[in-house]
Amino acid sequence: MFNDDFQSVSGRVARNTVRLTLSSHLAESPSMSTTFSFRLSFLTLVMMAMWASCVDAMGADSSTEAARIDVFTHPDGKTYFALSLKPTVETQRADGCDVIVLFDTSSSQVGKFREDALAALDSFLAGLRPTDRVRLSSVDLNAIPMHEAFSAPGSPELAAAVEKLKGRVPLGATNMEAAMMAAATSFSGETKPRACVYIGDGMSAANILGTEKFAKLISALVDARVAVSSYAIGPRLDEQLLGALAGRTGGVVRVQSSIEAAEKDGKPAGVAP
Repeated sequence: MFNDDFQSVSGRVARNTVRLTLSSHLAESPSMSTTFSFRLSFLTLVMMAMWASCVDAMGADSSTEAARIDVFTHPDGKTYFALSLKPTVETQRADGCDVIVLFDTSSSQVGKFREDALAALDSFLAGLRPTDRVRLSSVDLNAIPMHEAFSAPGSPELAAAVEKLKGRVPLGATNMEAAMMAAATSFSGETKPRACVYIGDGMSAANILGTEKFAKLISALVDARVAVSSYAIGPRLDEQLLGALAGRTGGVVRVQSSIEAAEKDGKPAGVAP
């Protein structure tokens, strides 16, 4: 492990580490509305999910260095080094991403939690690029698609899917294994870079973390090249499960309480792994 003082090598391509911080002027106004606050905080997560998934297709930076080595010597005498190798093949910028959105509709997602989750969803959809495509599913005991295929932002199909989702009554428990496996298999035949965004508490009917089922689930997501990011919201959160999903697939996790605390203090809701 590198010491915290060691600076990351510039120019490397890393699927699992992406940093994005909102400019400070975006959070200066104390009169920011609730909807706008959600737009800022969740849009940060959105970009993390999209970029974590698309970074391979976008390639490295524009520097001409084919290789670079950085060395750091700790005061205790130990020396650490990092070698960065840049591929020489040309890469093409990704023309949009395909995103699966899994929205928790279990019995825990009621009242203010559901209102805030829907506000976050609206912010997410509003922040998508014209070249992106999204497919929305509700998640409780099963993952239920709200529309047939990936749809463009602002399309009638997606608008109808959102209204259908809003009409679902929160009931039952959540089967996270089934939800994530549905995400892993929903991209069959699609060629764009992929990402999955989960909005919910992560609480599952069965504890799969650390089991053989979880290992198989991670393998399926990695093989399908799906980065899983989560917006954790609810009365109780399984941050361990959501963090493990993100860490193993190249996604990120944002927790509603930490976002609200940052906004209350007038600080930008930045995201870092």
